[in-house]
Amino acid sequence: MGTSLQPWMKVLQGGIKSPAERRRLAQALHVAPMTLTRWANGESQPNRQHLARLAQVAGSSYRQDLLSALQAQYPDFQNWLMEGVSSTIPSAFFARVLRERTMTTESLIFWRLSELILEQALEQLDPQKAGMAVRLILCMPPREDGNVWSLRQCLGRGVHPWNTNLEHEVLFLGYESLSGYAIHSGQLRYDNDLRVSNRLFPAIRDKYEVSAAAYPLRFEGNIAGCLLASSHVAQHFNETRLALLATFGDLLSLALTRREDFYPPSRIALKVMPEPARQEGPISTFRQRVTRIYQRAAAQHQAITAEEAEMEAWKEIEYELLTLP
Repeated sequence: MGTSLQPWMKVLQGGIKSPAERRRLAQALHVAPMTLTRWANGESQPNRQHLARLAQVAGSSYRQDLLSALQAQYPDFQNWLMEGVSSTIPSAFFARVLRERTMTTESLIFWRLSELILEQALEQLDPQKAGMAVRLILCMPPREDGNVWSLRQCLGRGVHPWNTNLEHEVLFLGYESLSGYAIHSGQLRYDNDLRVSNRLFPAIRDKYEVSAAAYPLRFEGNIAGCLLASSHVAQHFNETRLALLATFGDLLSLALTRREDFYPPSRIALKVMPEPARQEGPISTFRQRVTRIYQRAAAQHQAITAEEAEMEAWKEIEYELLTLP
C-alpha cells in the first residue's frame, strides 16, 4: 500500500506520529483520531472541506510540506482554501469605523481605529486561521536632513503561530524590507514565497513568514507608512486578498489624523537597517530611555508629554541602530 500513497498522505503520516499531535489535529477537524490514521494510510479519502481545513490547522513543523503536496495533487487547491472568504468588507464595519471616528476623542482615535481595522483585516484575510500577522508600519520622523530614514512597527495582531497581540514586538525596517520597498515605490508589493532567494526586490522575513504583502498608507500623494500582512503559507495573497488588503490600508489612513504624519515621497530616503537580532539590545532599553528623558526634562523644568518622551526614545534607538558597525 505504501507505494500507492499520495505524497500528502506520507506527510500526514509523519505529522501524526506523535499521539498528542494526532489528538490535537483530530479535535481541530472534529473527527476521530482513527480517521486521521485512515486518511494517512490511504484507507479512506477526506472530502475537500476536510482537506482544506487539514492544511490550515496542521502543525507548523509539517504544514508547509503538506500544503505543497496538496497543491501538487489538486491544482485548484488554492480555490478550496478561498471557499467562504468574502471579497468585500461588510457595510456594517464601514459604519462602525465612521462611528468610532466621529465619537472617539482625538487622543484615542489612532489607537482605537487602528486596533479595530487590524482585527477586521486579520479576520477576513485569514478566516481559516492558517496563520497570519497584520502589522501597522509607520515612518519615523525626519532626521536632521529633513528626510525619513527608517520605519517602525507600531501595532500588530496575529493568529498562531504568531502571538495574538504584536504591539510589543517592535522592529525597525528600512529599504531592505518589503515594507520599505512598498513605501519607496508607493505601490502594493507582495511576495508569495519569501523562501525563494532570487527575488526582484529586497525582503527580510521572520521565522514564521512564508508569504507577505505590503500596502502604503497614503493621503494626497504623501505616505505615512504601510499595512504589512504576513502569512504562514505560500501563495496566500491572491487577487481577492490583495484587494482586501488595499482597502484596509486606505481605512488605516483615516486613523492618522495629523497631516504632518504623511511625508512627500521625495523626503523618504530609507536606509538599510540592521537585521532583527542586532536590534534586540538597543530596543530592550526603550523604557530606561523614556525614564531618563523624563528626568532630564524635569531637571530643566521643561514640560514633556508621554508621546513626546517615547518618540524621543525611539529616535535615539533609531540613530544608534543606524550607526552600528
